[in-house]
Amino acid sequence: MGLIEIDMWANLLKRYFSLETSTEFLNLADTQLSSIFERETGIKIQHKNRLRWASDEGIVLQSAILMRSKETSEILRFAGGRPQLFSRISSKLVLQHRYLDVNICWTTKSGIIYTLGSTSIDPADIEFWFEGLDIEKCQRYNNPDLANLIVWPDLFVEELQNKLDVNMSVPFATCMNAQLTPIFENTSGLKVKNLVVLLIDKDRPFQHEKAETSKISIALGVYDHVNSIDILWKSKSGRIYDIADEDINCNDIEFSFGNLNIVEYHKQANPYGNQLPFKLKDLSYKLTVNRIQLECYITLTVKASEAKNADQYASGMENFIAAYNEKALKSKNSGVIHNCNYSIKENTIDFHIDLGSVGADFFKKLFKYLSELNVFEEVTVD
Repeated sequence: MGLIEIDMWANLLKRYFSLETSTEFLNLADTQLSSIFERETGIKIQHKNRLRWASDEGIVLQSAILMRSKETSEILRFAGGRPQLFSRISSKLVLQHRYLDVNICWTTKSGIIYTLGSTSIDPADIEFWFEGLDIEKCQRYNNPDLANLIVWPDLFVEELQNKLDVNMSVPFATCMNAQLTPIFENTSGLKVKNLVVLLIDKDRPFQHEKAETSKISIALGVYDHVNSIDILWKSKSGRIYDIADEDINCNDIEFSFGNLNIVEYHKQANPYGNQLPFKLKDLSYKLTVNRIQLECYITLTVKASEAKNADQYASGMENFIAAYNEKALKSKNSGVIHNCNYSIKENTIDFHIDLGSVGADFFKKLFKYLSELNVFEEVTVD
């Protein structure tokens, strides 16, 4: 599995940008770039990891660009003095939860300038690489810790600036999240798990009061509901921290909530209760069902002795869902799963599933399938 879907690239580049491509060129690009991505990021390519574009944003294609030394910025030249040139095309690297803007670049050892439509290419001559491949962001966007009120502080402050013209620093947002996430879980009894998040909502005014005990009013998303909430902070030292401050001492500043409505959040999280409409006996794992709704999170805790095979069991569950959908489409009497993706951390597999139009029959079959594997300690549904 690679980053470039060859046929889709060829069709869409021609349709939207009138660019001719060759299968030979795209295959070489895919082979090299996929290898670079996996080697440098440590991320194994899954079905959602792709290189794409947004047709409404356009595309940037440049050729015959002078290559320069990273150290000295001097123009690089071949032995005879001829300058080395490279080409590039803009793209979006799609990760599990976000995307990165990157450039796909290529050059040759011979000095030949290949285009997207070139053929008869010597694989040993052409070399591809990425511009803008931020390793740290790739890892955070592909396999984030979803058990946070603010999963990506950098994106949170960027959205706050873009939507509300409010300047908050990343260190402030990071510290706020680190303190408030456990406070919310311990106080409410609800697990965050990307189902409870702090939101930027243009329909709810953002208010900021700077004082000995400072306050911001912001939105809290609880599953599919949006609530207004106050966040307070003060400091042990007496310093009055501003939300734009970069030098945040997280051991000095103390965050808290001003108006948690625990009863309402539980109603929003469990509108139909957590009872299954069927009985299951003798499962090989502990089953906990906290909530079943359209946006479903299933956490599979693999037995310690089987942790090394977690990726295999995650792929097996993907195959189970694909087979369920295929059978449902043929019967025309059952709903289908719309989308799913997963992340793995040590012996824990987290699946995010858009349940689409499936009913209880899906869970009954899934829980039995997982039990038959006999490799899980616990399965939790949120």
